Parts: sequence; C-alpha cells; structure tokens
Amino acid sequence: LDIYEKGYVLLQSYFGEAVPKKITVEFRTDNVSRFEPRWSIVLISSPRKSFRHICTVTHESSHLAIFNFTDGASLRKEFRFFDEGFASIIEYETCDALADYKQFALRTAQEMIKDKGVSFEKVQDWTSYFGSPQTKMDFRSYQVGSTFNFYIIDTYGKDKLLAFFKAVGDAKNLDKALQAILEKD
Repeated sequence: LDIYEKGYVLLQSYFGEAVPKKITVEFRTDNVSRFEPRWSIVLISSPRKSFRHICTVTHESSHLAIFNFTDGASLRKEFRFFDEGFASIIEYETCDALADYKQFALRTAQEMIKDKGVSFEKVQDWTSYFGSPQTKMDFRSYQVGSTFNFYIIDTYGKDKLLAFFKAVGDAKNLDKALQAILEKD
C-alpha cells in the first residue's frame, strides 16, 4: 500500500468524514512543515521527497482532520499539545514505527518533567512551552503531547480519545471535555 494511501486510510479510521476528501501536498524548501485548513493543503519542508518526509505528510494531514473533527478548536493554543501529540502518533503509526516512538515519547516526557516540568497549565500555553519559528523551538514538546494521547488510548481506548476530541470541539474547554468524557478534572 502506498505510504500516502496508508496514512489517509489510517486517518479515516480515526476521523471518518472529517478527513478532507482531497489533500494537496506541496514539498517546499523552507524550514517549517505546516498545514492550511482552509484549502486542505499540507506544506512539507524538504528539498526532495524521502520516506521520512512522506511520513510527515500524514502528520500534517492529521492536523487537517483534527481541525475539522474539533470544529477548529485544535488550532487554539491551549489545545495544540494534544493535537501535535496525536499528529506525531499518526505519523509514526503510518511509518510502522509506533512502538519505538511510544517508548521514545515516554522517555522524553520523563526528561521534560525533570528539565522544565509538565502540567496542563504549561502545555496549554503552547507558544511558550514549544516555542515558535521566531524563537527557539523545543520539539520534545511533541512527545509530551503524545504521552497524553497514549494515556487516554491505553487507559480508556481509542473511542474515548475521539470522544474527548469531539468534546473539546463542542465545549472549547479542556476541563469540561475531560470531565464529560473521562469524568476527571
């Protein structure tokens, strides 16, 4: 199965109709891969296509699906941590490296706890926690976001994670979504 198709099918297994019917992929030579939800475009930072960059297509496409699934809430800075974390999970699942990525994410999150701490308050200020292209970026933040998603999947199952995403889209509030779906504050 072509890696693009594999990623698309995987996204559909999670988000169904929220996955855009057509996703345009553009490879660029700039330094930041990103997505544009208004036009269902993913821009991949790469001077040439490689297996690794093709996996990034699924990561960025995941953002499009989560954006649609949460009615745009996933782009809000307070929800970026789980959006980026889930996009990373999908990326590594597409490339058949999820088990290794999970172990890496757990180790990295432990390092982050020691280095700069982890709390919902901190990760919800994504611009400060992760950074931006204009400032220093800490890509370990993606693994912290992934561990949040792994926790929900491992403890409650994939369906609860999707229900949580949907609740975030409905409530636009992390506390309300966690209480409604996981019965936790």
